[in-house]
Amino acid sequence: MTRISISSVTPGKRMYTAPAARPGSRLVTILWWLGLVAFVASTFYPTDLASYASRSGISSAPRVARFMEDYGRYINPVLQGTLPIVLGDRQGMIELAKIAVTATLATHLLKHSLNDVRVNGTRLGERPPLPAGQIAMHWEDTNFNMPSGHSSLASSGAYFVSRRYGWKLALLVVPIMLLTMFARVSLDKHTVSAVISGALLGILVTALMTTRWRGRRQVELQLQ
Repeated sequence: MTRISISSVTPGKRMYTAPAARPGSRLVTILWWLGLVAFVASTFYPTDLASYASRSGISSAPRVARFMEDYGRYINPVLQGTLPIVLGDRQGMIELAKIAVTATLATHLLKHSLNDVRVNGTRLGERPPLPAGQIAMHWEDTNFNMPSGHSSLASSGAYFVSRRYGWKLALLVVPIMLLTMFARVSLDKHTVSAVISGALLGILVTALMTTRWRGRRQVELQLQ
């Protein structure tokens, strides 16, 4: 990294040199922008609804998908909300509050804004067809597909917990995130592009507001 210095120096005073950027900061920036590009691409690449041929919903979904839908999907949000409290991490609580508000607003704003947008004849807000013989009970059953709110919550929790309290925790929260996404597709609740878009949205918003916890090394030592 090139250092920027001030050429005009007062006699008797030391020349000021700007601090170099932290190692890896450029890589983080590149990864963030790549994630943003991937988010836009997945958002405006509609999954072909005709590819959902099962039309049988929850009855044919794997047992793990049904478990995740009923119980497992709550694990990441619960960890995200309780760890700052249990560890007495006040800064983490503040960051979490900002993330919760921003991610929720971003997800629902996009859901409503993109609901009637059509790309190549496919409406982005249209969810996979309901199982044969099943009637939609609510308007939301066939709308607001893009992006997936469940995936956004799961990925936000995964990134926050891993980034703030140690990447070893990713061994737990990342599989939960992926299984949550899998469940939403298996149960015909969202398209593949919608769960990818939701997951990337949750990660990007959370990445902007999450810092490392100073006491995170204590957690890492306990895990060893």
